[in-house]
Amino acid sequence: MQPLKPIVLRSLLVVLPSAVALAVGQLDVACFYFYGMLALVMAYDILQHRHLYVMAVLLASLPMLILVRGHLFYSGPQAFCGLALLQAPLAEWRRMRRNRLVVCLNVAAFVYWGVTFAVTENYASNFRALELAFTATLIYLLAQHRSIFRPAMVGFALSAIAVGAGLLPNGAMSMNGESVFRLGLARISGHSVGNPISFGIVIVTAFLLTISMGGSWFGLAGRKKALLSVQALTAVWLLLSTSRGSWAVALTGVVIIFWTEPRRRSMLLGSFVLVMVAGAVLVAFSNDTTLSSYLDKTFSGDITKLTTGRSLQWASFPAAWSDAPIFGHGPGSSLESGRKYFDENLIYHALLLQIGVETGSFGLICVFLFFLALFDRAYHYYRVTGDPIALIGAAGYFVVGLTVPALDAASGCLLGLGLIGTDLSNFVVIRRAVATNIEAPMMLRAAPQAGMATGD
Repeated sequence: MQPLKPIVLRSLLVVLPSAVALAVGQLDVACFYFYGMLALVMAYDILQHRHLYVMAVLLASLPMLILVRGHLFYSGPQAFCGLALLQAPLAEWRRMRRNRLVVCLNVAAFVYWGVTFAVTENYASNFRALELAFTATLIYLLAQHRSIFRPAMVGFALSAIAVGAGLLPNGAMSMNGESVFRLGLARISGHSVGNPISFGIVIVTAFLLTISMGGSWFGLAGRKKALLSVQALTAVWLLLSTSRGSWAVALTGVVIIFWTEPRRRSMLLGSFVLVMVAGAVLVAFSNDTTLSSYLDKTFSGDITKLTTGRSLQWASFPAAWSDAPIFGHGPGSSLESGRKYFDENLIYHALLLQIGVETGSFGLICVFLFFLALFDRAYHYYRVTGDPIALIGAAGYFVVGLTVPALDAASGCLLGLGLIGTDLSNFVVIRRAVATNIEAPMMLRAAPQAGMATGD
């Protein structure tokens, strides 16, 4: 049996009933069913020695895991991704060990969290750096097995769509006396759950993969109707998330595809028209003004509206950095520094800002070197294969890092796509000699014989 059906069916078995429970307002039922069924499916495949299936089903179920962790078992992504990597075949561990960038990512995540724990005595502080590394590594390893990775990504897209559908009936909630609808955030059974930014990043990952290489990373290149259906739903969900960071990732990815894949430009224009029409319809016929207000903030030209207060954090960064320029204020100090330097009870809400404040120039240099190596490998991968997937992932993660701390499983999805470009071991480069160097002498030798034959 081809891996497509069993992996997709497993992911739907785990995610779809949970999405239905969310839609009818049963948050606890959705959480308990999801975690229980996911654990059962993973345990079954481990016992059957289908180790790659375990990793694939977890990746396909990730959108729901990212959502429900806010209500139950907050460390779920670290636990399940860690288990999936631990049970991976030895060949995958050898592959991971050979990749210096992947090793550096995981070691840096463990050291960053470990030092933070030692300093703050709070294990949860910066603990999400581990889920970033685990998720990115999971995607990198699975991508080396296209027959497994493609159905996993189909399940991932369907799960993301199902999560959005489950949240739709409960999306409107009151904030500061106003009714707000942001898909990805909902109030169910009296509890707030979800995050529009995390949901938007998951959705934009699926959306960009429907466009790049004609949907080949989904294995749907020959199924246009299915591909267009996924593309349309993810585009609408992306708009309804009102996550401008995710919109920026989408724009970045579209520009890269436009540059690297000339044959997809007509599809890009069609997708652009689709998104514009969907946005116009939603703004015109929806009673909620959230989407229109976020569109106004995005295109108003007012930097304070565009950044929603983040400009104050960027403005305060030089003062925070100059007080501890070498090694920063210490891992885990972002919240305390936020209170001190921009008078808000918030952490620095960007990857570069948080790393710069907590670890100073040392940390920033390490991050920039990592991005430099990542972009270099991604571009080389594109030149060799003609596939911009790694460029899309690397650039997308960098853009996300400018708007949020980007130390979570959702951001790990983009980083994982970027890490695909660090491994070309599955490709064979065939070098061909120039034909004229061999054929020309043969023609010279054959000419006299032809002449002689004519003369006779």
